[in-house]
Amino acid sequence: MKRLAIYIIAAALPCLTMSRANAQDARLKPGAVIRFGLPPRDSLYVGTLARVTPDSLILLRCSACNRLGYARAEVNQLAVASPYNRGDRTLAGLGLGALIGGGLGYLSAASCHGGDRCDLAALAVPFGGIAGAILGAAVGFMT
Repeated sequence: MKRLAIYIIAAALPCLTMSRANAQDARLKPGAVIRFGLPPRDSLYVGTLARVTPDSLILLRCSACNRLGYARAEVNQLAVASPYNRGDRTLAGLGLGALIGGGLGYLSAASCHGGDRCDLAALAVPFGGIAGAILGAAVGFMT
C-alpha cells in the first residue's frame, strides 16, 4: 500500500513542475497582456504585446508608456497575464483532489486489520475522494 502511494506521488510531482517550467515563454506571444517594470524608479506599465524578438519587446498599445519598443535588457520585471480561466483551474483541482483524497482513503482503509473501528473502513475511499475533490476545487478556484 505504501508503494502505491509513493508511485502516485512520484507520478504527480513531475506533472506539476513541468506545467510551470515553460509557462513564461509559452505565454509571451502577440496579443498577450504584459506588465513590466523599468528602472530607475521601477515604474510598472501594462501593455498589449505586438511582437517579441530575442532582444526586444514591441507593444501594440500602452497608454502610460512613452514609446512602444523596449530592449529586454532595460526591462527588470515582466509578468504575463494568465490566459487560463477560473473554471479550468477549478476542474483541475477537483480532479487532482479527488484522486489524492481517494488514494489516501484507500490507504486508510487498507491499513485497517479488523475490529470495531474497521466496520466503516470501506467508506474511507469515497469520502476521501469527495473531501479531496471539494478541497481541490476550492483551492483551484481561489488561485
